[in-house]
Amino acid sequence: MDSDSLIYRIKRLICEKVAPEIELESIGNDDMLIEDLNFDSLQILGLITEMEREFGFMLDDEDLDLEALVSVSSVSRFVAQKLDGEKSA
Repeated sequence: MDSDSLIYRIKRLICEKVAPEIELESIGNDDMLIEDLNFDSLQILGLITEMEREFGFMLDDEDLDLEALVSVSSVSRFVAQKLDGEKSA
């Protein structure tokens, strides 16, 4: 999956499942989840849950990297790495 498609799917998850008050078109690739999109801790957890459902992987506590959950683009890179790891396993 190319990075543009992945970023679009992350943005769609955000506006459809986690924060329906945010419009898809208003989300930038480098938007920070907490600072720009005003996510709280429950929305971060919701995003993790929705990523697991959407992309078909499960995250263990040791998989969680707070640095990966900073911005839309960092979440996209995290998911890409996770998906690549799933294919290798």
